[in-house]
Amino acid sequence: WRLPPARSQPTLPPLPSVQMSNAIGPSSATPSLPMLETMPSFGSTPNTLSVTVPAGGLFLVAGVDVQKDRLVYEVVAYGRDKVSWSIDQGALPGDTSTLGSSAFQALDALLARQFPHASGVDMPIAMLAIDSGYNTQTVYNWARRHPMSRVIAVRGVSTAHVLIGAPSPVDVTSNGRKLKRGYKVWSVAVHVAKAELYGWLKLDRPTGDEPAPPGFVHFPEYGREWFEQLTAEHLITSKTRKGYAVTTWEIIPGRENHALDARVYARAAAAVAGLDRFQAGDWDRLEAVLGVTATAPAARQDAAPAAARPPGDAPSGPGGAQTGRGGSWLRRQRGGSWLKRR
Repeated sequence: WRLPPARSQPTLPPLPSVQMSNAIGPSSATPSLPMLETMPSFGSTPNTLSVTVPAGGLFLVAGVDVQKDRLVYEVVAYGRDKVSWSIDQGALPGDTSTLGSSAFQALDALLARQFPHASGVDMPIAMLAIDSGYNTQTVYNWARRHPMSRVIAVRGVSTAHVLIGAPSPVDVTSNGRKLKRGYKVWSVAVHVAKAELYGWLKLDRPTGDEPAPPGFVHFPEYGREWFEQLTAEHLITSKTRKGYAVTTWEIIPGRENHALDARVYARAAAAVAGLDRFQAGDWDRLEAVLGVTATAPAARQDAAPAAARPPGDAPSGPGGAQTGRGGSWLRRQRGGSWLKRR
């Protein structure tokens, strides 16, 4: 079922891009907050207004951070060159230790929600990643209700060197052996994702008709508290007993980092969906499905040529699955397109 649209809401202006720059704090990797004071007014209230996905956003993902009494989420649209737009964010209150709580019921509704796209179609969330570090079994049980091509459980690790690792089985038999065909959890190198995000947040805002630089992040004005959470960590350098210097991400005292965690998990969902593997031909097919005009060539210079993939092959889908020749990994619903034209 679909989340009912809000009634009597004003028409929103085009999604503005917001720059955060001028690093402060112990590490230059941490974006500053003073830039937030000059953000343009967007008029968006989380969970009440529906933001239109801009033409450049070609698929949607969501990240969910699990707390004791709420689920914190962000919905993100990604496009060519890993440019992204924050589409929605919020908290779903409820006891997260039980599946019957209002929090997981609201999460089901979020997953079923359709977001209006600038092309005139309704776009679903292609992949959702949920944190399994807290109330682990409850999270696993919720995620099992959905196909792994749509929902994945993730856990943060601090020692990996790649953003997303291979999924590992979590189900065991009566003699303690792991079931290879049981449910799996994906490991996420959170330090890699945070360093990437904070680098993107410091990119200069394009002027005039210039295309956004690769990785540029667009935001509506959610309010200062949300951005404080997004920039709540910094790199701290310390030494081990043997004198080696090590760096770790730590929360700035007095801040919360739930918005940051949700964005990291959304990035993990995008990676599993294929963001880092997409080539020019894959983006061409997504644009064709949505019926949008291709972006300017200047924004596509670093993309591999479409000929790198055999003609007609579909891009890899979540978990490496493919949907066959000529199709998109954004799966079509039975009896019609997965996109619903308004």
